Amino acid sequence: MLPSTRLSTLRMLVIDATVPCVMRDSGSVRLFNFLRILLGRRYHVTLAAIDLDPDDICSLRLNMLGVRVISTSELELSSVSGVCDYNLAMLSRRSVAESWMQVLRLACPEMPIIFDTVDLHLLR
Repeated sequence: MLPSTRLSTLRMLVIDATVPCVMRDSGSVRLFNFLRILLGRRYHVTLAAIDLDPDDICSLRLNMLGVRVISTSELELSSVSGVCDYNLAMLSRRSVAESWMQVLRLACPEMPIIFDTVDLHLLR
């Protein structure tokens, strides 16, 4: 277990199209800082990326901070007992929400889901 998650009691799932990379864009800086805040509040954070390169420097940097970085293809939402593995989820971007909202609702109907409206071009 990663040091920053040893005392964690709350588990948060974040699903995004890619791993946030602070060298790439301002949206990534915002999400990276949000993940750091969650870790500071003792959340166990799993970032599931649709397009993941596990050897990418950005993935490795998040791992070093204590974020579990996985591909959405590796994502398991509930344990053998049928209990949801996460207390809270955040879907970042409209395309991700369209693909994952129903999946999360079916697997974990009681879990709160945050829709992060980053890059919602309709409002610009």
